[in-house]
Amino acid sequence: MTLYFNPVAFLGNDRDAFRGSWEDRLWLNVPGPFYGGETDTCWTGRLSAPAHVLYGGEYLSEYVYHQPTTPADTALLIEAADNDPFLDGAP
Repeated sequence: MTLYFNPVAFLGNDRDAFRGSWEDRLWLNVPGPFYGGETDTCWTGRLSAPAHVLYGGEYLSEYVYHQPTTPADTALLIEAADNDPFLDGAP
């Protein structure tokens, strides 16, 4: 029985899709390695990861309400982050 699944181990080269700042995270995120901060609010996250991403807060920003528990779940969150239309222009 596995007591803990470490989704970060499955990121590989996809780490670049996650450029958030811990200080900017939205308070609605559940604890874990993935979180939404000052997101663009284009509402693309749920298209890829509906079981993990919701919208809320003052500006209806994206946040992670369920951390991944399998490699497949992790891949969905990676896809959601990759679908951010402003990712290429991010610093």
